[in-house]
Amino acid sequence: MDGMAGAGVAFLGCKKTNGFDEGSQQSRWSAVKHLDCPGETSHQMENYGRSAAAIMFFCFVSLLLLSCSWAEEVSSVGKEPSVGELLERANRDRVPDADEPELIGGDIAVRADRNADPCTATGCLWLKYTDGKVYIPYYIHNQYSERERAIIERGLQSFSDVSCIRFRPYQNGDHEWISIESRNGCYSYVGRQGGAQTVSLSRQGCIYHSTVQHELLHALGFNHEQTRSDRDNYIRVHWDNIMNGMEYNFYIIDTLNQGTPYDYNSVMQYERYAFSKNNLPTMEPIPDPNITFGQATQMSKNDIDRLNRLYQCSKVEAVKIPLHFSHFLCGYEEREREKRQRERERKRERERDRRQTDRQMDVFLIEPKSRMQLTSLGVDHP
Repeated sequence: MDGMAGAGVAFLGCKKTNGFDEGSQQSRWSAVKHLDCPGETSHQMENYGRSAAAIMFFCFVSLLLLSCSWAEEVSSVGKEPSVGELLERANRDRVPDADEPELIGGDIAVRADRNADPCTATGCLWLKYTDGKVYIPYYIHNQYSERERAIIERGLQSFSDVSCIRFRPYQNGDHEWISIESRNGCYSYVGRQGGAQTVSLSRQGCIYHSTVQHELLHALGFNHEQTRSDRDNYIRVHWDNIMNGMEYNFYIIDTLNQGTPYDYNSVMQYERYAFSKNNLPTMEPIPDPNITFGQATQMSKNDIDRLNRLYQCSKVEAVKIPLHFSHFLCGYEEREREKRQRERERKRERERDRRQTDRQMDVFLIEPKSRMQLTSLGVDHP
C-alpha cells in the first residue's frame, strides 16, 4: 500500500482532492513527506497519498470483479453441450435416495406399477380448459439460487410462447402439479401422473435451458426421439458399443409421432455416443452417416409441432415464434391479450353507437301528432 500511496501522489500531481481524509497517522506514510510539492504540508501530502491509494485499490477491486463477470459472460455464450451430453453426464454416477424412482432411457422415471410405453392412450395428457389452454401448476422448491430459478422459469415460459401450454405457479387447492426439485440427477415421468409429480433438475448439472425443456416434454407425454416407432429407418444402432445393461435405452416404443418426420435436431434426440462403452458411436444416421444429430440446445420446430398436435392447440393459441427470439418476447402474450381486449371494447362501442342511432331513427319516424304527444309528456326527440 505504501507503494500505491507514493504512486498516487505522483498521479495526483500534488493537487488537493476531496474526501478520503482519515486523520494524521504518520507511521505508514512517512515516505511521502520527503516529496517536493510546493505549498503543501507533509500532513496534506500524506492524506493525498492515502486518498490515491484508496482510489487505486477500489479501481483494482472493480476491475477484478468486472473481469470475473466478463469470464462468466464469455463462458455462457460458448458452445453449450447438447442435451444428451448434459443428461448423461448428470446421471452417469447417480445414486438415488430410497424414495426416488428407477430410471430408464437415461432420465425417464418409472413407477413400479407402470412403464414408459406411450401413455397418451391411457389418459396421461394434462387437462384442457374451456378457453383452449392447458394450465399446468408447478412448484419450484427453494433449493435454487435466483439465477438457477430464472433459467427454470425461462424454460417454463418458453412453452407459452409457442403452444397452448401454460405453466402457472401452484395454488392452494390444486390436486395435481409438477414439483421441480433438485434431487439426484435429471429426470421426469412421462405424462400426467396425478398428485405432486417430481421433475428433478439437480443443481449439479441439470440447470440448462435445454434440460428444462427436455424434462418438461417428458412430463407432457413425450419419449426420446431415438425410441420412435420408425427409428430404424433413420438411425442404425450399434448394439456392440452400448454399455452392458444399457441396451434397453434403445428399445423401440410404439410412439405417437403426430404425423411429423424423424427429427435429428429434436431436443429429445440423444447424441452419437450416448451410453457408449468404448468411445465408439452407439447410433449412426442412415442413409447419410455424416448427418449431425443430437446437438439440440432447445426445442426444434418438429418438437413444437408435435406438442401442438398432441394437445390440439389452435393456430390462435399456438403462436409460432422463432425460439431464438422468444426470450426477447416475454411480454408477447400479455400484449396480445391487451390487444384483444381493446378490440372487444371497440366492438362494444360500435354496437352501442349502432343501437343509439337506431333509437334516434325510430323517434324521428314517429308521426307528427305522436311527436307532439311525446313533447307534451316531456320526452325528447330529434
